[in-house]
Amino acid sequence: MVTDRGGLAFQHRRLETFLDEIGLALEREDRRQCETAAFRLQGAMHAHFDVEAQVIFPSIRGRRPELARELDALERDQQRLLLQLDTVCTSALASDAATLRVALADFRRELGRHEQTAESILGRAHGEDAAPPGAPPPPGSDRPTRPR
Repeated sequence: MVTDRGGLAFQHRRLETFLDEIGLALEREDRRQCETAAFRLQGAMHAHFDVEAQVIFPSIRGRRPELARELDALERDQQRLLLQLDTVCTSALASDAATLRVALADFRRELGRHEQTAESILGRAHGEDAAPPGAPPPPGSDRPTRPR
C-alpha cells in the first residue's frame, strides 16, 4: 500500500527509472527517446504528486497533525519540482543537451531530497525510526553518477 514507507519508496524508485531513461537517451544522443522519456516522467510525476497530495499527506495529517508544517513544505516542494521538470521537458524538446544535462542533474538532486523527506515523515507518522531492512539508499543520495 502506498501509505506505508515501502510503498512510497517503491513509487520513488519507479520515478528514478524514468530519470535513468532520460539520462541514457541523452548519452545515446537519441532526441526522440529523450523527449519521450521526459514526458513519461512528467506524467508519472503528476500522478505521484496527486497520490501524495490526495492520499498520503491527508493520511499523515490525520494521524500526526504535528507534522503539518513539514507536509506543507513538501507540498511547496511539489510545485517547485514541477517547474523544474518543465525545464527538463523544454530542454528535451529543444534538443539542448547541455541545458538538459544541468536541468536533469538539478531535478534529480532536488527530487531525491523531496523523496527522502517524504519517506522520513511517513516513517515517523508510522512510528518508524529507520529505513526498512534491505531498503536501497534514498534517490539522489550517494548514488554513483555516470560519466558524461
